[in-house]
Amino acid sequence: MKTLITISTISLILFSNISQAKDPVRKTDVITDKGKQKVSVIDESNTPVELDQSDRNAITTYEWILNIASVSNIPDELVTQSAEFVNYLLLKKTIDTDLLYNYVLTLDANLSQLPDKKFVSRMRELTSDLRASSYADEIHYNTNLSYQLRTRMPIIVKASLLLNDTSASDEQLNYRKEDFEKELRLFTDKYISTSRFKAGLGFSYAYTPKINYRANNVLDLSPFTPDAIGGVNKASFTQSFANSSFPSFEVAAKMPWVELGISVPVSSEDSSITTPVQFVKLDDISDREAAFRTTLESTIKMEYDFSFRLPLLGGYKKLRFSNPRNSQMDWGLLLGLTGFKIEDEFTTDLRFRTDNTPFNELSAGTSFSTSRSLNFQTIYYGAYYEFEFVDELYMTIDVKWHKNQSEGDNQIDVDGFTTSLRIIYAPTIDFIN
Repeated sequence: MKTLITISTISLILFSNISQAKDPVRKTDVITDKGKQKVSVIDESNTPVELDQSDRNAITTYEWILNIASVSNIPDELVTQSAEFVNYLLLKKTIDTDLLYNYVLTLDANLSQLPDKKFVSRMRELTSDLRASSYADEIHYNTNLSYQLRTRMPIIVKASLLLNDTSASDEQLNYRKEDFEKELRLFTDKYISTSRFKAGLGFSYAYTPKINYRANNVLDLSPFTPDAIGGVNKASFTQSFANSSFPSFEVAAKMPWVELGISVPVSSEDSSITTPVQFVKLDDISDREAAFRTTLESTIKMEYDFSFRLPLLGGYKKLRFSNPRNSQMDWGLLLGLTGFKIEDEFTTDLRFRTDNTPFNELSAGTSFSTSRSLNFQTIYYGAYYEFEFVDELYMTIDVKWHKNQSEGDNQIDVDGFTTSLRIIYAPTIDFIN
């Protein structure tokens, strides 16, 4: 009779806080086609719902907590809070900041009535670290790791509850405290120290650096003179591209200490240069001259941009001794590699004359066209500022310094400061069914 009264009392205490249901909510022994077990819990609107759960351990722990008062001397209020937490956990598929915070509150409540103050103090240091991490606006985007830690939460809550069983011997309690401390330390280190991953898509608006390079074109006049007096004529161009703005698609991946980014630009820039008219005497006998001028049509494209970001403020906030302040902002160092492609097309208009007739008045002659393609990369350094609007949307402002000089015929010179603005959307996608 005493046992029945105790079970009824615990059930009423539990579900008066989380549900208006008349009967205790229990697991059901139905296994679905996918090998999952059905369990009835209370959702956020205090309505009983039936879920398919693959976490058999959480279901078993939930049932165990509902019946623990009948076989132990654990205070009823601790049983109630622990059951409420496991009920809340069963509604969650992965760890988020709310679940972690409720986990810490449950552990602290179960530790609060223990007489061993030194042990409690050591454990509170660990739960304080977990509590601080719940304010860091970060969650486990690695859903596999999140799922693994989630399955251990009810185990540790159960262990903390057993520390309050006054019917256990001193030897049993010492073993339980030792095991609990090891489990909680492993969990805390795993959660705080392991990698979070955050991937997203977005767009940016940036400026190109100043780019100067040399382009050479060769015109062979020997076919037009028997004794090859004309020979080969070489035209040299110094082509320049000033700062210009362009949009890009962005792919970003955040990891614990670095962020990697890829930009795919969607624009190009054109430039044109025409040389003055040149005259070359073709032979020594007649006054026949070759008159020509060359036009260079150039197009430059930014093909890709790889960036490597080192968050200094964010890295500091990840340290155990730091406080998670200003969690919406960050700043750090920036290193990147940009790939450019230049396409040059040379068009030479060749005409002939035997007197001083101006070039534009000469009859049309022969036209020669040649083209080339040039690819090169440049490294840049810089800094960035980041602001997080919400957990899934953030913005960065970059300042970059380009400095690259190459030797040889092309003599590519990339110079100057540039800026860019990025907006990234990084949604949380739950892959755990």
